[in-house]
Amino acid sequence: MADDTTNADVLAIDDQVARTSGADGYGLVDSGFIPKPFSRLLAEKLALARSLFGADLDLGSGSALRKILEVSALEDARTWTALGGLYDNQFVARVGWVPIVEDKGTLLHVALAGRYGLVNDRTLRLRSRPELNVAPYFVDTEAFAARDTRLAQAEVYYRPGPLLFGTEYFVQRVNAEEGPDPLFHGGDAVVTWLMTGETRRYNTAGGYFLAVSPRRTVLQGGPGAWEAVLRLSYIDLDDGAVHGGKFWRLTPMVNWYLTDHLRLELAYGIGQLDRFGLVGTTQFFQSRLQFQF
Repeated sequence: MADDTTNADVLAIDDQVARTSGADGYGLVDSGFIPKPFSRLLAEKLALARSLFGADLDLGSGSALRKILEVSALEDARTWTALGGLYDNQFVARVGWVPIVEDKGTLLHVALAGRYGLVNDRTLRLRSRPELNVAPYFVDTEAFAARDTRLAQAEVYYRPGPLLFGTEYFVQRVNAEEGPDPLFHGGDAVVTWLMTGETRRYNTAGGYFLAVSPRRTVLQGGPGAWEAVLRLSYIDLDDGAVHGGKFWRLTPMVNWYLTDHLRLELAYGIGQLDRFGLVGTTQFFQSRLQFQF
């Protein structure tokens, strides 16, 4: 895979831009949704790797680390492209309320969101992998004729120091061209504990939690930050004439944040798929070394 974008322009970008996934002319802009290309995604990952490990790091076409970053950038590019191809136009709104907020202590976050979208080419297909990029799609509505969709979502998070409790749930109504309008829904609930005592930071302007920042990184001679996670997720794409399936997954996980930009994840998951009158269970064993922007 050719690297047709130099790293110099990425390194020159403001730090806040480099940490986001939808800034600097990509994502939702005035003219619509602009997917971030593979070359840009790869250049960002290469630039971050060099900033972490030094400019003399071997990232040539034959290096193993280069191949890992290329695969990661390709998966990200596929996600950006899929997001850009779902709707001709969409309108999104979100309102949040933080009645309790302490910089290093208790925080309560409540938010509601909504989205209206005109379906691209009047053909809609909703599908999802079981929280594993290399797995096939477990739930899949297949393509069906639809004009537009309406989605509502609620979210609540409570952070008493190193602990974090949260849940999100969505309901989506599809205006089908033929037959009754299907209703899909799903969400998740999560509990996390930062065992090394850190408190997950919160962006009050944007209404979201930031990445974990270790008190003392491994590069500073410290232990980094260790986080225990338990997550339950559920999605239902079955309604009326649409048989996309139902799936739930329970995932205990341990995250090790070596630095602000480097995370090691170890996870086990067990999930159950109910589709076409058949029920099956799958177990997952996952690990990931992630460069965070």
